[in-house]
Parts: sequence; structure tokens; C-alpha cells
Amino acid sequence: MSDILVSIKRDPLFGRTREEVIKCFRGILAGRVVAGYFFGSFTTDDFTKFSDIDVILVQETDRPFLRRSEEFFDLKNIIPSMDILVYTPEEFACMISDPSPGFWTSVKGTLERFV
Repeated sequence: MSDILVSIKRDPLFGRTREEVIKCFRGILAGRVVAGYFFGSFTTDDFTKFSDIDVILVQETDRPFLRRSEEFFDLKNIIPSMDILVYTPEEFACMISDPSPGFWTSVKGTLERFV
């Protein structure tokens, strides 16, 4: 029996550099959000060809939480493999100041503001 090697050529940035992605996001989000943050592996040395991009957007909105990201699906034209979370300024401030362990503890450790 012979070994079969599979070469995975996935590029999570779809041919762009990290700097080009950030510049594109800034341009698309100008005037649409109060702030924008990357978090997770994109902001660390753990970013690999298997990674996606995780984004937190802060925006004044009264839309239900689960519908908020729909307004930003145009970002997926740049990076299809992306998770978008949208919070109001008040929600974001509350979560950032929450000392309890869990998801937000890991998020706070990797937040990188880009807008």
C-alpha cells in the first residue's frame, strides 16, 4: 500500500496580504461603524491556512443581535471565511470590562483594533 499525500492549498486571505485585508476592511467600513477589531488567530502567530478571520464590529444599532452581521456581508466578498460579531458600544464596553472567565477572556487577549 502506498502513502497518499494531500496538499492543501487553501489561502485564508485569498491572495491578499494581511495589510491589504486591513486596508480593504477600513475602506468598506468607513462611516459604518464606531470601531472594528480583529481577534483570534489572525492577530497571533497561530494564523494558518486553516484559519478564518474573526471580526468584532461596534455600531449603534437597534437590530436584533442575530441579524446585525447581515449588514456587513459585503466583507465576505473580500474574505468569505469570516465570522462577524456586531455589538453596540454599550454591549462592547460591558463585555470588555467583564472579568469572568470564558469566551471574552480569550477575545480580550487577542483584540486588535483596525477601525
